[in-house]
Amino acid sequence: MFVLNALRPVYPGSVPTPPLLLAFMAPLVVVVALAARGLPRAARTPENPTLALLLAPLAVLGIGLTAGMTVDYQGMVTRSQTFMHLAALVLAGVTVARATANRRRAVGVAVAALFVVSLLATAPFPYTEHRTKPYQAITYPAEFEAATFAAERVPHRWAGDNHVVYVALKYTGTSATDRAVAEWLRGDAPPPNCTVIAQRSWTTVGAQAFPRMLPMDESAYDRWLARGDVVYAVSGPDPLHAVAGREGCEPNPLAP
Repeated sequence: MFVLNALRPVYPGSVPTPPLLLAFMAPLVVVVALAARGLPRAARTPENPTLALLLAPLAVLGIGLTAGMTVDYQGMVTRSQTFMHLAALVLAGVTVARATANRRRAVGVAVAALFVVSLLATAPFPYTEHRTKPYQAITYPAEFEAATFAAERVPHRWAGDNHVVYVALKYTGTSATDRAVAEWLRGDAPPPNCTVIAQRSWTTVGAQAFPRMLPMDESAYDRWLARGDVVYAVSGPDPLHAVAGREGCEPNPLAP
């Protein structure tokens, strides 16, 4: 899926897989090959839960790729792929353990333990929503609309969280920064004096930032909106607002 997306975006208007990210993912080919080798053994036991974990996401992938070219189905495809890695790691670990059982037992145990640790560390990822991670993989229409509004209507450098600013910089070439919002939500600075694109999800999962999300108290968010000059709003599961500022923000660390 990631290889196909690198050649041509699977979903119209979406971002192709960056070559650097594809290079970092290349070692996963080894895991896939080991899992494929262990698949016939797992298939001999129809009630094997590992086999079900591997095959079930394929059905979801099929639905997501054929039902419609929308952001919701793109999110379905992105999340369903992460469920497959649980079974792939189990099958790969079993394959390595069996291959080294009668040779270098210590090596086999060490490699199998590595797979187990990887499995435990990554198991929560499939069960989390895109906005809960500091590297949001999906851009929702409302987020793109808000970024476009700011790029077209705000005459000075504006602020937002990492994701909205990144999207705006990549697609519109606007002058925007994520520093002002990050410093504000960390408690290192007062609310920005420049225009800010804010999201309601800042009060739940937190604002998109790296290496960790930056949550904001809901009452503080509501007070800030009430006191500010809201010049734009878009509804939806995660409403966005543009609060106008009196001046431009400091330069953006994301910009070249």
